[in-house]
Amino acid sequence: MRLPPPPRPGRRIALATILALTPVATLAQPFPARPLSLRDALRARRPLLIVVAPPDRALPDAEAVGDWAHYLNEAVLAAPGDVTVARVTRAGFHDLLAAPVLRGDYATLFARPDRSALLHAGLVLDPPTYLSGFAFLEAGTAPPDGAGLLPTHLRPR
Repeated sequence: MRLPPPPRPGRRIALATILALTPVATLAQPFPARPLSLRDALRARRPLLIVVAPPDRALPDAEAVGDWAHYLNEAVLAAPGDVTVARVTRAGFHDLLAAPVLRGDYATLFARPDRSALLHAGLVLDPPTYLSGFAFLEAGTAPPDGAGLLPTHLRPR
């Protein structure tokens, strides 16, 4: 998967809007009319891409956030077909999961059905991070050193 460069500034709003309107999606149907909740996605024991971010009204209007939204949307569209994508706030994440404990408002987790996971704290601004995460979801492949992905385990409440 090769991700294109960030969009022109005028397109960032549209990409952030797509992300905002898609709290959870099964990638066979990227933007379903009735998305799964994160709770249902966890129960389904499917590979998960969990994106932790504040509500859109709280997102800072910064270039980094625009780049993050662009790379995330491109990764969602290029992800393996059995991956479920969930977007939650940090509070929503901690309502459902006791571990890992998140320290910031932004995080990305790649979780396998056995609940093993890779955590990227902060905004993913390096598209190859998604490639490493998807390789982990598909084959359990450990990320390369320096990928910014830390091994962890999801523990539901």
